[in-house]
Amino acid sequence: MDAPKYFSPKRLGEALKYMRAANGLSLRDLAKLSGVSASHICRIEAGEWQIQLDTFIKVAMPLNVPCGLLLEEGIELTPISFLQAVKEDEALPGLIVFPKSLSQEEKSTRRAEIHVFLANLSVAAAYLCLSSDPIGTCKRIDLPFVEAEVPFQKLATDLASSEYTTRAMDFTEALKVEPVTFLIQRKIVSNVIVDIYVKMLKKHGGSFWSPAPKFI
Repeated sequence: MDAPKYFSPKRLGEALKYMRAANGLSLRDLAKLSGVSASHICRIEAGEWQIQLDTFIKVAMPLNVPCGLLLEEGIELTPISFLQAVKEDEALPGLIVFPKSLSQEEKSTRRAEIHVFLANLSVAAAYLCLSSDPIGTCKRIDLPFVEAEVPFQKLATDLASSEYTTRAMDFTEALKVEPVTFLIQRKIVSNVIVDIYVKMLKKHGGSFWSPAPKFI
């Protein structure tokens, strides 16, 4: 399985734009402070430019945020990266229980929805594992319901503590190989959580949750 991440100029550009605005800087202001032209910065913010590291440092330094934290915003994780591992995880069958009244087609649809949900949970957990500020990152993830918040906060706290820092890469590897097992072990997912999600899908007419951290 390929590593479940890649770098997104668009995500990094959005983060740069947000931080520029948060500092009350116009494009022209940041250009003067960084020595990078306003037109170049505009293209970077639009995600149209594969930014070079030296240019990134020049642009990031005036924004009063660690360059490393800002670079993390360029990491983009997708459910597709985790879907196959979710399907192959031996812990999966224990989470999927269908009412006898469902047709085969309905079962197939629900199974696919649960697969995507578990992959999205894996994405959210991976963002925490890859972050140098897991607690801050956790606060920026809009979890789909309250019951999911406590275990994610616990994971973020564990990752932020010195005891668990060295395990972040182990957690990331576990998510790549056995995401469902990891989610169950960390109490992030259970039959109850799956049932709540299925009911939400019925109420709202489809999946609507994006696990990526928001910039605001």
